[in-house]
Amino acid sequence: MADYYLSTYVDIDPLAYLENLHLRHDQNISLWKLEGDKLSLMHYWELERETREKHHSRSFYNLEHFTLFANQMLAQYGLTLNNMKEIIGSPKISTCSINEYGSYLDYPNIAYHSIAHLFSSILSDTDVFQSEKIIALSLDGSPDKVLDTCENQNYFCGSYSENGIIKDVFAVSSPAVLWNNAKYICGLEEGTLMALATACESEATMPIPPYFTIKNEKDIWLKAAPLNKYMNELKNTVWKLDLFCETAMKIPFDKRFTEEENRISIFMKEIIKLSITILENDINKIIEHFDLNAGECCLSMSGGFALNCPTNSYLMNKYGFKRFIAPPCVNDGGISLGYGLYYFWKQNPKIKFRLGSAFYGDEDTLLPITSYKTDYSDIIKDISEIDIDYDRVVNDIINYPIVWFSGRAEIGPRALGNRSLLADPRKKESKDILNHIKQRQWWRPVAPIVLLEDVSEWFDNADESPYMLRIFKIKESKRHLIPSIAHMDNSARLQTITLEENATLYWLLKAFKKKTGVPILCNTSLNDRGEPIINRISETLDFSIKKKIPVVYANQYRIEMMDNVSNITFQNANNRGFDFDRYIESIGDKEKLKAVYNPYKLSRNVLHIYYTSGTKNKLEITNARQAEIIEYMALSWETAFFENI
Repeated sequence: MADYYLSTYVDIDPLAYLENLHLRHDQNISLWKLEGDKLSLMHYWELERETREKHHSRSFYNLEHFTLFANQMLAQYGLTLNNMKEIIGSPKISTCSINEYGSYLDYPNIAYHSIAHLFSSILSDTDVFQSEKIIALSLDGSPDKVLDTCENQNYFCGSYSENGIIKDVFAVSSPAVLWNNAKYICGLEEGTLMALATACESEATMPIPPYFTIKNEKDIWLKAAPLNKYMNELKNTVWKLDLFCETAMKIPFDKRFTEEENRISIFMKEIIKLSITILENDINKIIEHFDLNAGECCLSMSGGFALNCPTNSYLMNKYGFKRFIAPPCVNDGGISLGYGLYYFWKQNPKIKFRLGSAFYGDEDTLLPITSYKTDYSDIIKDISEIDIDYDRVVNDIINYPIVWFSGRAEIGPRALGNRSLLADPRKKESKDILNHIKQRQWWRPVAPIVLLEDVSEWFDNADESPYMLRIFKIKESKRHLIPSIAHMDNSARLQTITLEENATLYWLLKAFKKKTGVPILCNTSLNDRGEPIINRISETLDFSIKKKIPVVYANQYRIEMMDNVSNITFQNANNRGFDFDRYIESIGDKEKLKAVYNPYKLSRNVLHIYYTSGTKNKLEITNARQAEIIEYMALSWETAFFENI
């Protein structure tokens, strides 16, 4: 008989909801089925896909609010929260104590948040965990403070395991902190900074950066921390550089980019060097301490920093690790996966589980052809309900990028072939068209999907990369054939595909190869700038008509869109997922509720610091005197923070 479990990375707090405080971002929920010692992931909900709020970070108002959401999601399986044997991971929701599912008794000096990242990766395939030596690093910017107080805790961790036995879990330094600071300094998201660092060629002659230990709160926020001093000095140095001085510049000013972009690229190249120094120091210590041969070990990466593909590939190449291990949701979008795997491993260290693919998200099959022909007759030219004609799909791709909506959604922040824009990699203009559709900078790279069986023929030293977390150089002899997927340095952040992982996409690639000789397609996520990846067919049609994309494939349907249609909004465009604010609208006036929970009108910034600095467990905001203390402490903390960033 099967038992069902829910692991949750969400938050319930009325004031946090009312004041729009962001206590946990990229919230997510995992539904599990356990039969004996066999564990299966049934469904993975990333809240941003359901609420359409990018990086969904808002708290639920109360338990009833969460229950409405969870039961709506579970209904497709004929389940409710009452059918769950246990619910873990979030206060006010969990049905067992934190000591039963958390890590505080096992690893009291490590943040539970970091342990969750760690286990989301090392247990993503228990056969590999039970049979291999694994060096694992869990690296992100900082833990959330919903469960972790972070007092006397290290933020980030690593581990070494051998044949299913974890030999040790220990604190490590995380370069993600550097990238968080760089985000404030440069005003760009980490992914854009990563791309610009390699796209723009200019590089200055700079001194070797110092080494920093970045393990806990004191390392990050201490006012005189040398890390903050170094980054501010580096910024000042780079922004004062004469970019046309030959002695100052290792590689001259890149005329393809603006002066600001050149300076940011130079700055980020130094941050990358420092990031690598930090990682090499920890990996070298692990190898030396356990007397390891790196070539016999797998490298496991998790946490938001694991989205840094160039660094992942650098480490694999330098140390010659046997295998790269990571889930598709390495960022905080994967925490509920880690919560669940750690919990089940605590109950039974011989648990059997294999993630196997990224396709655990929602599936939308509701496309009644007669309804869509009637409701959307003003924007749809034709709908064909047929088995996929791969030759026709290939011809459509050759003509112009297509919208590709197939089966269950992938989990994680990257499109892996089921919610994608697909294009012809042989055409240089494909990248330009896709970047225009996505409203991105011209130099942003477009990722390739490639048949795993052919990857070594097209990329140097390449092997499997199912979740687009590594880069490889395009073979020199092939570069002229696939110009649209090449980064400026002729590398590509690729995704490999096999028949087992995604049969539909596999056969499409086979058909494209048969027609063109190229086993590769351009792939970018199906979303507009600043929006979550599209989750439903109605959203797909809305996007396609807005972006003037002529052909959409939605499961077994080929949909041809009308030309020259603008300013169309579907009648049911908002009837999707979960309306996050409908519940509060039904129970009372929002401003009156704020007065109850925040009677002294503390500002949103003060409240955020109150929740995330540990003060919440010590002082009460509904007490007049304590509210004054909270405001004073928050102001002092905020001043120190901005002085050092």
